[in-house]
Amino acid sequence: MKPLWLSTALLFTACNGSNGPVCDQSELLDGYTDADGDGFGSNLSEVIQFCPGFGDGLSLSPLDCNDEDAAINPDAVELCNGIDDDCDGVRDQGFDNRVYYPDADDDGFGARYPAEYSCIPLEGHVQNNTDCDDSDPFVNPGSPEICNGGIDDNCNGLSDDTDPQVLESSKLTFYLDADADGFGDPDASFEACQPQSNWSTNFDDCDDGNQAINPNATEICNMRDDDCDLLSDDADPSIDPNSQIDVFIDADFDGFGNPASPSLACFVDFGTSDNGDDCNDNNFDINPGVIDVCNFGIDDDCDPTTAEDDVSGLGYYVDTDGDGYGDTSTEILSCTPIANRVVLPDDCNESDTGINPGIEDVCEDGVDQDCTGSDARCRSAFEVSNQILAFTINNSMRGVVLEPTEDGLVIDFGIKATLSDACELDYYIWQRPDDNSPWSLLTSDQVLHEPATEVFFNSGELDVVVTAGTQVGYGVAWNNCPTSVRVFTATNNNVGTFELGDWVGWVRETNNYSGFNVAYTPPEFLTSSANVPNMEIGYSTSFVP
Repeated sequence: MKPLWLSTALLFTACNGSNGPVCDQSELLDGYTDADGDGFGSNLSEVIQFCPGFGDGLSLSPLDCNDEDAAINPDAVELCNGIDDDCDGVRDQGFDNRVYYPDADDDGFGARYPAEYSCIPLEGHVQNNTDCDDSDPFVNPGSPEICNGGIDDNCNGLSDDTDPQVLESSKLTFYLDADADGFGDPDASFEACQPQSNWSTNFDDCDDGNQAINPNATEICNMRDDDCDLLSDDADPSIDPNSQIDVFIDADFDGFGNPASPSLACFVDFGTSDNGDDCNDNNFDINPGVIDVCNFGIDDDCDPTTAEDDVSGLGYYVDTDGDGYGDTSTEILSCTPIANRVVLPDDCNESDTGINPGIEDVCEDGVDQDCTGSDARCRSAFEVSNQILAFTINNSMRGVVLEPTEDGLVIDFGIKATLSDACELDYYIWQRPDDNSPWSLLTSDQVLHEPATEVFFNSGELDVVVTAGTQVGYGVAWNNCPTSVRVFTATNNNVGTFELGDWVGWVRETNNYSGFNVAYTPPEFLTSSANVPNMEIGYSTSFVP
């Protein structure tokens, strides 16, 4: 400690005849300020030299650690008071000292440092150091873990979703956003602190599989609720008009709308049309889709440029030969009769009054008198007698076998029957040289017949040559008949009724009919003299082999 030389000089001067005491310099003592008068100078005091006997307020000992309190000095008794009473550098020495830690946020949990020892509680201190944030009274081991952005509220080293102790009540509900449109599915949720990928805090999506459907979408015409407001298309007032079409009221339901009633809609509904082309929306028969007819000047097709007579009148034809039939190529449509024209067409020879559709054709004379396009065959017919061999195949075909005595041309043939409904009949002609030879199919035909009672149902024109001395089989199968076929025998007795609703067909292997025009060799005909069908064979009388 540096001596206070100024004081020494003064004292020395005083000892040599000045007004104060005087002493030899060698007698000077080092003193320390003793402000509390406890006999111990402050350990913070500077050295003050003084003559013996003149040291008031000074002490020779600089060991006082608190020179403002006379009870604190090296001779004092150490007390349990949190003070170093005897100035030995240790407080409360000899007492039960405990470690105390600062609790700055006053939450009952101390910071990890600095630690202090005391035999009495220290204000602002606690005996634990488990607080992980001593500046926040809500963060300590006694606090509940809550969702708050990653803060470790209970000081266990975990926070929010990573802490299994997090309060469920503090969690948020998230909803699956599978289509990543920002809106969640109300039927798929979970609780958490922080959102995960493809999860949303709202449940406003009404179709989480379609990114174009959500509350922010624009409602358009597509038969679905785009903006999730429980309304769709025209029922939604927020519909985008650019997605709608122009529609018109169609009061008469003819498919054409009133041009004076336009509106916007998503689709053409009942009572509306996508066009405004009707000129009379109160009459179903007046619209651009009909043909103008003869009706006293009404514009049926809504086209004033279309003349009625040109589109819907009767056809009138030039009849040069005056036989009542006109040339089809000269047709003129008119609502009123035209002089020197007739209404019957299809005359194939306007220079001959004996040729027109009303004339009966003379067979095989080389002239087409009835304008059918071909000369009629000279046809004779005979009915099959009881002496002829008859056959039946699986109850779905009836027929006969004949042996021609001369070559001939079979024009057609038929069978006498009753059809209760429209029915297809299939006609077949087979031929073989003798009993030991296989059958060959000569021709076949299929005809749809209307229902009739006890008549001959004939094939079309077949014109097939049969050879004398051979065996010729004529067979008729009923095909696609919804109810029954009743066949009559040659003596006009009823052979029987055949129910065909479940009938499939005939093939050789199973004796079932497989359908019309199958090129097959028929199985052996089953004969029965009592069931010879009443058949008619039409042949040409002028055939020359």
